[in-house]
Amino acid sequence: MKNERSRLYPNNNPNNHFDLDAITALEENELKTILDKAQKHPEKLIFPNEEIRNLFYHKIDLFDNEDFLNDELRQLTKYYSNIDYGELTYSQCEEFQRAVEHIGYTLDYDLDAVPINLRPIDKYEQIMLYQMIYPENILQTVEKVSDKYNTNLQTPSIMATQKEFDQTEYLKKQLKYLGFGEDEKLHQDLEKGIDSTEKYFHLKTGSDKTLPGNKMDYTLNYNKTEKGGIFLNSYDAILTNVKGESLVQNFRVSKEAFFTVKEALNLLEGRSVKTEFVNPKSNESEPAFVKLNFEEAKNQYGNYHFQTFYKNYGINTAEIVEKSNLVFDKPEFKTAAIKSLEKGNIVKVKFELDDQMIEAKAVLNPQYKNLNLYDNGMNRINTNKQLQGLENDNKHEKGNVREQNLSRGI
Repeated sequence: MKNERSRLYPNNNPNNHFDLDAITALEENELKTILDKAQKHPEKLIFPNEEIRNLFYHKIDLFDNEDFLNDELRQLTKYYSNIDYGELTYSQCEEFQRAVEHIGYTLDYDLDAVPINLRPIDKYEQIMLYQMIYPENILQTVEKVSDKYNTNLQTPSIMATQKEFDQTEYLKKQLKYLGFGEDEKLHQDLEKGIDSTEKYFHLKTGSDKTLPGNKMDYTLNYNKTEKGGIFLNSYDAILTNVKGESLVQNFRVSKEAFFTVKEALNLLEGRSVKTEFVNPKSNESEPAFVKLNFEEAKNQYGNYHFQTFYKNYGINTAEIVEKSNLVFDKPEFKTAAIKSLEKGNIVKVKFELDDQMIEAKAVLNPQYKNLNLYDNGMNRINTNKQLQGLENDNKHEKGNVREQNLSRGI
């Protein structure tokens, strides 16, 4: 979607250009310190130099974090992505920026007229977005505020502290960026839970983004601490399939296990999702594809085990797509398709078969390093020997859709 080397410098001064690789640990720590202070006073979010500011904008760039786009913003970016980025006229750049700012966001342009650094205008929302992309436990911040007044959540004076850190607003933004949206009833239920005297409370909601015949429900699990903190610890995702069978998985809301609502749905429907996992061999966090293992017994906490494919497994999504001979009208469509496939989404694609252009839907299968192809009714596509694929033996996924794997000898 964008020129990778142009993200981090302002669009009006080429001398300010610098690479992300050149960012030092000192600058990273300085940014964290600034954001920690700004949690209580977002209006004081001021950066000491352009490098720190651009580092922050790069980190919360919604072009690179599409799971956090709301529907209106997603439609806007999709519309303007039909115009070759880098070939936008001045008036088109202005039009795009005005449309984005009209709904509460802003962006920059690099020297090639490529839009970068898509972010909320509101500083408080910027901080909340950073927290969601790089989840950090804010308990320490909230408890420091509570300790200052020697009080807890149930006393009236806690409301004074909330002016410094609006916990309710933070929790609403958290719901939004996790993918639960901004539903009024959900917000009302959240406020009731916050106002209640119960230490634990739960919210219920659902999703209509499943495959036909499936039903998705969520239960969000909150708890309150003695010092005033209110936290979404986890949510339960419950998929009921066409046979009436229920599959349940608890997803923690933490840095180590952070999945959006859509990613949770994709996992329960049998697809794989790219995320950051700690490799037990190196004890370091690294990109990995994960899927739920429905064939193995659940663990002691009632969750399915993850089947994990780490970096050394050699999954290259771009190469898989390239060798699958899919046809894309524009280069940015291919880039967007690769990102969407890695999130476990079902992606609309086109490919040539017997001199005909076939419209299909594709799902990435990291285990076999290929694509699964379906028609618009999610039925398997009959292909000739040149497009012969591997059969996926995942019984759960077969129960949801009839599949055909497309392999190109990877």
